[in-house]
Amino acid sequence: MLVRHVLWALPDPDDALGRWTRLLRTPGTMLLVEGLWGTGAGIASGTCRELVLRHRSRADVVPLTDPSLWGKEISDERYLVISRS
Repeated sequence: MLVRHVLWALPDPDDALGRWTRLLRTPGTMLLVEGLWGTGAGIASGTCRELVLRHRSRADVVPLTDPSLWGKEISDERYLVISRS
């Protein structure tokens, strides 16, 4: 399952993660591309990881800082959370 820049905007991210986890087949991989942008919108990687760990046994954060991913240098937090069962 791949989710990109959605979790932070949901009214109940914890509930959404629970539902998404139940939809995954075993073994299932969840990929969340999120960030905490310079505008103040988003979700910090630590918070996102903690939310995932409420529903899954593993959550690894990978920073996405390479300018080629965004077309420019970035100064805010952009990351990928990988959760494999």
